[in-house]
Amino acid sequence: MQETFYKVKGSVNKRIALISDLHEKPYDWILSSFQRQKPDMILICGDLINGRRPLHHTYKTDEISHILTFLRECAVTAPVYYSLGNHERLLSPYDLKKIRETGVTVLDNAWVKTEDLIIGGLTSYKRDIYQSFKAQYHPGELYPHSEPSRMKELQEKDYIWLKEMEQQDGFKILLSHHPECWKLRAPYLCEYRFDLVLSGHAHGGQFRYYRNHAWHGLFGPDQGLFPEYTEGMHTGKYGSMIISRGCSNTAPHIPRLFNPLEIVYIELTAQ
Repeated sequence: MQETFYKVKGSVNKRIALISDLHEKPYDWILSSFQRQKPDMILICGDLINGRRPLHHTYKTDEISHILTFLRECAVTAPVYYSLGNHERLLSPYDLKKIRETGVTVLDNAWVKTEDLIIGGLTSYKRDIYQSFKAQYHPGELYPHSEPSRMKELQEKDYIWLKEMEQQDGFKILLSHHPECWKLRAPYLCEYRFDLVLSGHAHGGQFRYYRNHAWHGLFGPDQGLFPEYTEGMHTGKYGSMIISRGCSNTAPHIPRLFNPLEIVYIELTAQ
């Protein structure tokens, strides 16, 4: 496990903890880190759960009660804002209600303002597509077994709320599970006037190798071999993106090589 620290000039002084990609794995080490570092705010950019269907004809959140316990523990520590990744695509309205009851704020293609911060959550396009597919072809099923045959591109209208968030006054932070949405696919977040985009999903590239005085990832989901965005800070013309390497090994039979689990801490400084 590694704690990684960044300093970012902002409009307020705050310590932000960023986690992603826990995938239902043990979390005590994360809570221990929070106790040491005392974040003012906890941001979760998706994939706390695994996207498999419940085994016993129950709700997904009933099967993963330990994740609800984790969220309650986080909410006691600091305000928590949670955006949805591709593995949250199955979650029903009941599941989202149970998650909100833990005390966290779920940002499902939405933004909120707290103090001088604007915090938004861009839901994974894979959830948007799956939920649309479910409503059209399986309206009576809670967790359909079939999946969309292909991932269509979303339309420009699906991102109207991003433009509204962009126009707000204050330091703007967007949680976006997919780092490839920075420059490689719509909505091309580097073109928006967001101060900070926070991502995960790439798992640090699974294997990391050293070349040209820097570490690189070998494979990233939705980016393929030798991906561009797997960890670290990437700066654009309006703001920056920081990518977490994630909090679990999501491929249990394939080790993470030179790629420790990571909690990111961001020091916002007003001066």
